[in-house]
Amino acid sequence: MSEDARDRLEEMDRLFGRLSSLIKDRREATAALELVHNDIQQSTLGMRMIPLRAIFDAFPRAVRDLAKTLQKQVELVIEGAETEMDRKMVEKLNEPLIHLIRNAVDHGLETPQERLNAGKPEAGRMRISAMLEGNSIVIDVEDDGRGLDLERIKARALEKKIVQDAEELKRYSEHELVNLIFHPGFSTLEFITDISGRGFGMDVVKQSVEALKGYISIRTAKNVGSLFTIHLPVTLTALRALIVRAGHNQYAFPLPTVEETVKITRADIIQVIDRQAIRQRNQLIGLYHLLDVMGQPMDDTTRQREEYFAVIARASGERKAFIVDDILDERDIIVKPLPSYFHSVRQVSSATVTADNEIVLVLHVPELIGQTRQVMVSGQPVAPKKTVSRILVVDDSLNTREIEKTILQAYGYDVETATDGLDAFEKIKMNSYDLVVTDLEMPIMDGFTLTSKIRATDTVRNLPVVMVTSRESADDKRRGLEVGANAYIVKGSFDQTNLIDTVESLIGL
Repeated sequence: MSEDARDRLEEMDRLFGRLSSLIKDRREATAALELVHNDIQQSTLGMRMIPLRAIFDAFPRAVRDLAKTLQKQVELVIEGAETEMDRKMVEKLNEPLIHLIRNAVDHGLETPQERLNAGKPEAGRMRISAMLEGNSIVIDVEDDGRGLDLERIKARALEKKIVQDAEELKRYSEHELVNLIFHPGFSTLEFITDISGRGFGMDVVKQSVEALKGYISIRTAKNVGSLFTIHLPVTLTALRALIVRAGHNQYAFPLPTVEETVKITRADIIQVIDRQAIRQRNQLIGLYHLLDVMGQPMDDTTRQREEYFAVIARASGERKAFIVDDILDERDIIVKPLPSYFHSVRQVSSATVTADNEIVLVLHVPELIGQTRQVMVSGQPVAPKKTVSRILVVDDSLNTREIEKTILQAYGYDVETATDGLDAFEKIKMNSYDLVVTDLEMPIMDGFTLTSKIRATDTVRNLPVVMVTSRESADDKRRGLEVGANAYIVKGSFDQTNLIDTVESLIGL
């Protein structure tokens, strides 16, 4: 090698060394700047935070005054008053919480004599609590009163023409029935007091919570009580999000609504009448293309891929899986309000801008999940067959209950649901069914115990029972046979044809 060439190589080595040093310095400077930026951001957010005690401290007197006016006894428990939130959010949260408290005292809790007659303590119990879960604030308003009367809700829904007829109402799940109280102007009361009405004005509560980028869910049981749970971000200005790409756009799932991300193949997808589902952690979860739910066009090659990424999201007690093209990142984002012409797109709550100036739409997951009810995959639903057979579906998973109910209803069966074995057995004693489809692993009473109790009860001893479970061991199948099950279907090999063939073989069309 000539001396001139050697000098050039040495010069190039020096240049590369200097360039590497500059790149390293740039990275260190960027990292330091990011740390300073994060510190400033956290300090700024911290200045906006105040404890919920600012509004919680007024609740004991409000409850005491209401109880005195209504001649009721109420024990109030407040937890988590030191939990901090954005000042503006705390101020806007006061009104919906007061409305929930008034409803609970006025129409949730019974009078002392009514409670004694029901075998309860004279004093009703209310619990208001707040806690930090990840990047979300969870606020509970709970009472041990009457609970929501689903039959009265059905009657009122028909009376107010919220649903067209009783046949349409039969297709509603318990979750959907309970959420009818959020319909504008809905009330189960014949007479609305000046204090509150159970359900009256609940649409305002829902709208107020959603304006704070949150959602509200309900758990209720007749004569046991009701639990209203509000899920909110800590602040409206920043949140932790999962960034995905679908089509030509980027979208952000608020991280508190994301349960997990999965990679699936076409073989993992189950066809459920006019929809699709996947099995995940022993549950059947509805599967949708995010672009379909957002009303965006999608080419056939995207639908026919062999592998997909899916985001499993949860809100208001429901869980759905959304197919996306790619999962890009998880990071903190600063959210910005949407322009007025975006307000009709309820699946989007806000937006953010990336470092390279690309707009990312922040999804409002409760509305996104609600919109899935309007989305169907290609193909027509199976025409219902004429039948009056009644089936009770028992499963503690809302997703699995609703998927099994959808399948059976599409074949013309009249279907009701129960959340566990005890709930199912109470319904079996009060109503007439032609068949029971039950899970095995459930709280309070499992499927084995439920089947045993059915076989031990003279009036329903011959009621057919189909077990649908993730447990596939020979011992479990043997035990199912011993307690009196008529069929045993493993969720791992579950498909709608298998379920329908089994049902038809036991009770016919």
